[in-house]
Amino acid sequence: MRLPEMGLSRCFLTFMENIISFYRVTNLMNRRENISHTSDRICQMRWLPWHFTGLQICMYRYYGKKAMILLDEYDTPLQEAYVYGYWEELTTFIRSLFNCTFKTNPYLERGLMTGITRVSKESIFSDLNNLEVVTTTSEKYASSFGFTEKEVFRALELMGKADQKEEVKLWYDGFTFGKHTDIYNPWSIIKFLDTGELNTYWASTSENSLVSKLIREGSPQLKMDFEDLLEGRL
Repeated sequence: MRLPEMGLSRCFLTFMENIISFYRVTNLMNRRENISHTSDRICQMRWLPWHFTGLQICMYRYYGKKAMILLDEYDTPLQEAYVYGYWEELTTFIRSLFNCTFKTNPYLERGLMTGITRVSKESIFSDLNNLEVVTTTSEKYASSFGFTEKEVFRALELMGKADQKEEVKLWYDGFTFGKHTDIYNPWSIIKFLDTGELNTYWASTSENSLVSKLIREGSPQLKMDFEDLLEGRL
């Protein structure tokens, strides 16, 4: 039986209300306010993944199709939890979320997670099976990321900025995916074409608290490795 549209809307609103509540709790923890209180709250919100499953059931009954789930930057809240001291509470929640969403979910057609920090399989991924891990060194999908140098130079010519090719290359070239080199950051290129100014656009879109913590508290060898990385020796 097809679920009435009103029922689907109610499922979605309930899910979003819980997501907002979860965001408020973690935001308080990141600001180090009422840590013990919010730590208890996040433990009490272990039922949130089941609301996510409920939403998928509603969508399946309404549309007659299984869901394709994209979890973008799954590692960002984990970085925050590590830096601000609620790692155990959040990883317990994440394991439950992954189990409900990606392992025991009969309403899942396909799942995709993206992130920049490699989290070991023995931690939050321990409940999942048959994961395919694709990294920047993988050849699979290597041609699907970033702008190639040919694409960037063509865009510069079309925008009347052909004389700035070398400057743009110095600022934004440097990514490698699989065997594909000279890959440019799309956001930075788009912003440069829009503003005409060379700037560190990508830096303002990311959170560097984990790197700061590692530099402050890491071993001498780790700090020397960071220096070598910055000097281009790695």
